[in-house]
Amino acid sequence: MKQGLPIILSTAALGVAVLGATPIGEAARELAIPRASVGTPQLKKGAVTTPKLRNGVVTRRKLRENAVTSINVLDRSLLAEDFKAGQVPAGPKGDKGDPGIAGLELVSASSEFDSSPEKTVLVSCPESKRLIGGGAAVWRSAMRGVPVGVALSVSKPLDNRMWYAIAHEAVTTDEGWFLQVTATCAAVN
Repeated sequence: MKQGLPIILSTAALGVAVLGATPIGEAARELAIPRASVGTPQLKKGAVTTPKLRNGVVTRRKLRENAVTSINVLDRSLLAEDFKAGQVPAGPKGDKGDPGIAGLELVSASSEFDSSPEKTVLVSCPESKRLIGGGAAVWRSAMRGVPVGVALSVSKPLDNRMWYAIAHEAVTTDEGWFLQVTATCAAVN
């Protein structure tokens, strides 16, 4: 029996090949598979595509029965372009974030260069900006070194727009010196 099996299979394959394109083969196929009854076992992989679904090859009833529902869609697998305008509601507004700065500007002013025992300098930011920092220094001529016996006693903000400083001679000297004050200003959001 084992030797006869290949012969039987070969004969059946030959019969299907010869009769498949004839009216007898067509009738046999319709008896085995009635019209409009193609199911999953008869479909080749990739045979049903989106354009074919749109053109009505598959009936609306079959689409409803075998529709892809939310349970079939993987979480976070859809993109914004997968939805029509207005289908996805807007989420809550986020925080505005940390305040920022813009238009950073350094404003400086200096006292006279002389041997006065005490000097005070006040620097103001422009009206549209706020003070975000500042500092002061005492110098000998042309900002070359610190004068001997001169101390910076105050260097701090006066309010949210002004920085001021005071320097004085701790030891009386005839050497000339000056006080320079710089304010760091910016538009703050």
